[in-house]
Amino acid sequence: MRLIFTNNLPFSLIEAKSFKELLKFCNPSVEQYLFKADALTDHVMLMFIEGREKVKAIFKELISKISLTFNLWTYPNGLSILGITSHFIDNVCP
Repeated sequence: MRLIFTNNLPFSLIEAKSFKELLKFCNPSVEQYLFKADALTDHVMLMFIEGREKVKAIFKELISKISLTFNLWTYPNGLSILGITSHFIDNVCP
């Protein structure tokens, strides 16, 4: 998954014949671990939901205010992306 996320590759890559061949070349027993793009999409949604709940729990425990910054941009293909960054002081000391 890291390969797909960090290189902004389509989820369908994991179903490509040449990609599967590369994985099998590196590790012949990998076939039992291969899955479809839909399963990856479901896993990403689950990771998002779990992450969202962690953020909610962190925010509930804060004693400071939260500062939010927003960044909006559009890819050449028309896809719009909104980035949200939060800054806060927590009660955990390093």
